[in-house]
Amino acid sequence: MRLLVIGSILLMLNIISMAEELSFEQALQTAARLNPSLRAARWEVASAQGLMSAARRPAPLEVLLAPALATGGTEEELMMAQPLEINGMRTARARLAAAELSLSLAEAEIALNEVLAEVAAAYLEAMYRDRLAQIAREALHNAEQVAYLVRQQIEAGARPGIDLVQAEIEAERVRLQSRQREAEASSVRVRLNTLLGYPQDRQYTFTPLPASLFREQSAVESARVPEVAREQALLNVYQRRVEQTRLEGIPDVAVRLRVERWVGKRTRPGVALAINLPFLDYSARQERLMAQNRQVAAQQLRLQATQQKLVGEQERARLLLESARVRWRGFEQQILPRTEQLARSAQVGLETGALNILQVLEAQRTVRSAREEAVEAELQLALAWVENQRIHGYFARTYSSFWKEAQP
Repeated sequence: MRLLVIGSILLMLNIISMAEELSFEQALQTAARLNPSLRAARWEVASAQGLMSAARRPAPLEVLLAPALATGGTEEELMMAQPLEINGMRTARARLAAAELSLSLAEAEIALNEVLAEVAAAYLEAMYRDRLAQIAREALHNAEQVAYLVRQQIEAGARPGIDLVQAEIEAERVRLQSRQREAEASSVRVRLNTLLGYPQDRQYTFTPLPASLFREQSAVESARVPEVAREQALLNVYQRRVEQTRLEGIPDVAVRLRVERWVGKRTRPGVALAINLPFLDYSARQERLMAQNRQVAAQQLRLQATQQKLVGEQERARLLLESARVRWRGFEQQILPRTEQLARSAQVGLETGALNILQVLEAQRTVRSAREEAVEAELQLALAWVENQRIHGYFARTYSSFWKEAQP
């Protein structure tokens, strides 16, 4: 039986050592390539690129074929017309398609920034939840050790029997909390695997991140933010539609070829220039222009509102990040050193019998609580950092190359 237990432990250690490592950068790059939402965004951009290529083509050749079914015949059995689009409609159509492509890219950048921010938050939370689970396992080991030492001291007559009951109750409480921490860590891993496109049973270990990543002030580039870029691209689309509607009122020229009969003496083929005069539209085009101009004015206001809202959100994210950083520094510089000193003192007091069981258990609870709160404080700092980077469009700017290189 003993050999079986030892073998099982060795097998578990071997499995853990064989688990792949997943770094923060690898998680973000993997999500940029494999996340289903981002793959859908690549297809939408590819579609917009195809539409832009089609918009650059000349207007289609109009072909009318009307073969005679009776002796009377028709005015013409074949007529072909090729619009020349000298009024600029082809250029306007291509510019509108290019604006729609820019809008599609801006929306894809928003999706990329949001999804990668969610992946970053899930990765960091999973990593810190693992640390909390490890703290709970260590606390359980300490509680069981306390119960073991108390049992030995009771047998030696150094402590009353009631101390063992209190120590065992505390050990059971810590065991239940350890199970809860393990469940929390597993649930966050499931969320991370979903975002990465991994199977739910995929196992890996987390690579420790440099502490300076969150504790120092992040230098954020003053580049365009995806939300502002989207509103600007949408404004450009509306302006291109106004331009296209205006050009619809300019005359155009088309080359026409007609053939009256396929056979016989009345073939009479002819070539002519046809001029399209779009003047009598019953003011429909003017009504469309007025409506589209109102849409442009509304979008300009929406762009200003987005910019103003973004300034407020960036300031709010900065304040939350600074607050989280101050809280973490308090744990790092003040609380954690004293906590470790308390842990050592409690252990010495337990072994020597200088402390009663209530003092020992209370000291262990304080140590466990302080360690967990320190990890929670660092987790909140990491999540505040992610939110600050998301607001500034960091993820879209940094990982767009990985997203673009992947196939739709």
